[in-house]
Amino acid sequence: MIIKQYDAVCDERYLTAYGLNPEKTLYFDIESTGLSPARSHLYLIGAAVKNPSAAEENRAEAPWTVYQYFSEAGSEEAEILALFSRLCRNCSTLVQFNGDRFDIPYLKGRAEALGMPSPLEGMQTLDLYREIRPLKQMLGLKKLNQKTVEDFLGIERQDRWSGGELIDVYRSYRDRRDILSEADRNRERLSMLLLHNYEDVLGMLKLTPLLSYPLLLDSMSPAAAAGLQTEVRGKDDLNVSFCLDLPVPVPVRSHVSCSPESAAICREISAGAAIEKTAGDCPENGTGALRGDPSGKCPDDDNIVRHGNPCAHSGQDIPFERGREIWSVSAEGTKVRLRIPFREGTLRHFFKDYKNYYYFPEEDTALHRSVAAFVDPSHRRKASADNCYVKKQGLFLPQPAELCQPAFRDACRDRLSWFEWEKQPSENPDLFSFYIHSLVRAAFMDK
Repeated sequence: MIIKQYDAVCDERYLTAYGLNPEKTLYFDIESTGLSPARSHLYLIGAAVKNPSAAEENRAEAPWTVYQYFSEAGSEEAEILALFSRLCRNCSTLVQFNGDRFDIPYLKGRAEALGMPSPLEGMQTLDLYREIRPLKQMLGLKKLNQKTVEDFLGIERQDRWSGGELIDVYRSYRDRRDILSEADRNRERLSMLLLHNYEDVLGMLKLTPLLSYPLLLDSMSPAAAAGLQTEVRGKDDLNVSFCLDLPVPVPVRSHVSCSPESAAICREISAGAAIEKTAGDCPENGTGALRGDPSGKCPDDDNIVRHGNPCAHSGQDIPFERGREIWSVSAEGTKVRLRIPFREGTLRHFFKDYKNYYYFPEEDTALHRSVAAFVDPSHRRKASADNCYVKKQGLFLPQPAELCQPAFRDACRDRLSWFEWEKQPSENPDLFSFYIHSLVRAAFMDK
């Protein structure tokens, strides 16, 4: 069995804003020889927890620790699971990427198969994949695998392989680790396996700021109505803006580079590994040999190996803007602004039960039959869906759903409706908070 330990950093503000206790939070990722816990086994667990001695040692720059428990042989699976269980005892929340579908049920299945209690019993989970999935369109992501999401934030990797591709690499390492002639290739294989898992765990720590996007949506909920600041501008720029302060900055695309210490970690882990590969390449060529030119040395695996500080953001938060045809949402740091232009003019309110109305062409309006019955029949005709309306002149704001009544449109089949701006939000904060929430979600969720 091989145990590794690395220093790491995590922006705990996002965990705290999300209602989590950083000291009770554990990030983890597993590597296995297959998808079914009944027909495969676990060979590597990576986990990150807050370092309890950080305050005592005055190491605020690196208060988290990444652990790796690597099973060199199938017989060591129970040992690495036991070590992970020990790490879980002081934690109450698991953070993972798509782990609700794979990592968590797989670990529980392997623990059961080994006759061990599940290390995850009673723990709540936070799946970063599930939190980010509703925002796929807003983030402009074509896929939602972890590497694609990391690319959104500009997070660089040295690892170029998927977990599935590395299964054969692990099997080759396991089956040939005692063959003297395979020593160099096995160092290379081990480096690839450890690097992939290490960067998966480290990547999750760096993806934590993406939790600010769900927080942004929640900030526009009714509970935030009291914190809204409203600004109405005049004729030259006829619009209303709603401003809100977020508890944490909103991240955007920015370059994330490795510090010298982090670069050294990645080089050390990947020493001898073939980092570059083309699409479709498999790390093993079928004979157990790896592609690439091995170089460097693999660290001594007989002891726990400790490493220094990992990658960190080199950029700062920069503004982003997301809008639909009319309104837009922009953010810079902790400041969020929703800008909605007014529409000044005449719109129509359409009655849905048009069969109970008559249309009057001369007045260009519709009246209910209970009133229209007293008008000369020559001045009226039965209304249709297209002409069963009354007109209104004024200032209007758009709404993706008919939250504010009455709703107005240009034509009865228009998807977008409008409502008349009559009162300040402070007079009806709940309604306006729901309204703002619907605009933000529409701007974020829709193309």
